[in-house]
Amino acid sequence: RGGAAAPAAAALARHLGRVATTQVRAVGSWAGNLALAAAHPALPSDVAVLLVGVGASLTVIDRTGLRRGGGGGGLRTVSVSEYLSCGPRSAASLLIVALRLPLASAGGRAGSLAACFADKVSSRHANSHALLNCCLALRTGKGGAVAAVGGAFGGLVSSGTWAVPLSAASRLVGAAPSDEAAMRGFIAELVQQAAKAVESDAGSASDIGHLAPHEYRLSLVASFAYKLLLSAQGSPLPPRLASAVAGSLAAAADRPVSCGTQSIGVSDASLAPVSLPLPKLTSLLQASGEALYSSDEPSVAGELCGAFVLAPDGSAGASFCGADWSATLASPGVVDVVSAADFPNPAANATAAADSNCYPFYLHPVGSPLPCVGAPVAVVLADSLSHARR
Repeated sequence: RGGAAAPAAAALARHLGRVATTQVRAVGSWAGNLALAAAHPALPSDVAVLLVGVGASLTVIDRTGLRRGGGGGGLRTVSVSEYLSCGPRSAASLLIVALRLPLASAGGRAGSLAACFADKVSSRHANSHALLNCCLALRTGKGGAVAAVGGAFGGLVSSGTWAVPLSAASRLVGAAPSDEAAMRGFIAELVQQAAKAVESDAGSASDIGHLAPHEYRLSLVASFAYKLLLSAQGSPLPPRLASAVAGSLAAAADRPVSCGTQSIGVSDASLAPVSLPLPKLTSLLQASGEALYSSDEPSVAGELCGAFVLAPDGSAGASFCGADWSATLASPGVVDVVSAADFPNPAANATAAADSNCYPFYLHPVGSPLPCVGAPVAVVLADSLSHARR
């Protein structure tokens, strides 16, 4: 509480309250989350983004040597950014011993921490991965001029966290935090470099563009950067600006612990155990993470992934007039497009619909009325789920 570290500590603590759910946070750990992020770079880990954003470092030891009876290579210090980028195999061999958070500076070249902003946008308030998250920090030096600005974004590229580039930071360094021209230059350069990173990532097999449109994520980059600069203006801000940096209603501190009760009566006790409440048979496997789903199975040679093509907004009640799939078939990784016309027996289309609960057709044929927005009209088959969805 209080002190030079208070702004950053408050921002980090608030954001950590939005990681997953209370139950997940109760059994998880920050080190485990970092290990998960190192093994799966495309995961927009809130913990990884926060620690990279504030320039945190780790004390690690190579456990490969420990298993062999050696000294493990001794303790060494690496930045969180270096740990995440060393590759899944190398990260798996490192045992995290300690974490250092440089939340406050004792002066010098780094300057003192003037503002720290962390936020994320996700599909749900809780238990949902971020579409885009960030942790940004601004430090000031003598005279209040900006000495350094940095941070990281998650969910922008599939290769992991994306750091604020020096070309953007240089637009602010040396200027006052309230210099409007410097602020505009910083945001414009940041968005331009982010757009280049997104464009470069769009062609990769693990492109995450299907999670949220690129344009939307770039608009969030500008919005988050603007909120960092507002946070550096001090308080009180004018009412029309203060709401931009107000705490998110999705944070744990703003949401009371939910509770509820359920009473299930037995209609006739003589029929027991019929009508008695029973636990879901697969609940223990699912809650422990041991349950296996289709996506958990290892890929096999020649495997194809499918993605439904759905009727767009405004199409409910209209007749499906067909589509030109030539552009889709020419897209990277796409193998074929399956439509209602590909069913050898048209009756099988209706039978499949009944089996999967999507009446009246599994894939709506040309000329049929579309019952709702999102009605399936085709399936795109491709060599990866990302290619199929894109």
